[in-house]
Amino acid sequence: VQSSEIGLNSSDDLYKKPIDNVAESVKLIVDIEGPIHISEVTKRIKDSCHIKRAGANLKRTVNAAIENAESSGKIIKIGDFLYDASNNNVVIRKRNKPNIELISDEEIAKSIELVLTYNQNVSTKQIAKETSRNFGFKSTSKKTANKINSVLDLMIANNTVKIDNDIVELK
Repeated sequence: VQSSEIGLNSSDDLYKKPIDNVAESVKLIVDIEGPIHISEVTKRIKDSCHIKRAGANLKRTVNAAIENAESSGKIIKIGDFLYDASNNNVVIRKRNKPNIELISDEEIAKSIELVLTYNQNVSTKQIAKETSRNFGFKSTSKKTANKINSVLDLMIANNTVKIDNDIVELK
């Protein structure tokens, strides 16, 4: 699901209106798509305003809006990801051209849980492939598998999942 109407339709909307307006648009994007990578928020705003490239001015404005939304408690920023402050429900989203770097650990963990909920006897080799399919990956690269496996390791450390005879299970 992508946010379509965010209240910014031109460069004038972005640069000539108060930063609070842009912060509100950032919040709308995060509400619909969060947790979302900052670069994805920048891209949504760039596309919504019909701006060809994300130059320094656009990035500066978007970052100021993110800071504004964060300081007013509308969103939460953790690393390079933005979260909805009022709702910590993470949704697994299928993407057209997925990039594992732009998917939060929480969303990956949720996808691993989903795979394990609906499949019996998932081996450690299969988990990355099955998990990546939920995001729209047609094939699972080594980079994607490594990222998913690192989240799996965190889940094992947090006692959410266990591995028994190479079979991954929810605890």
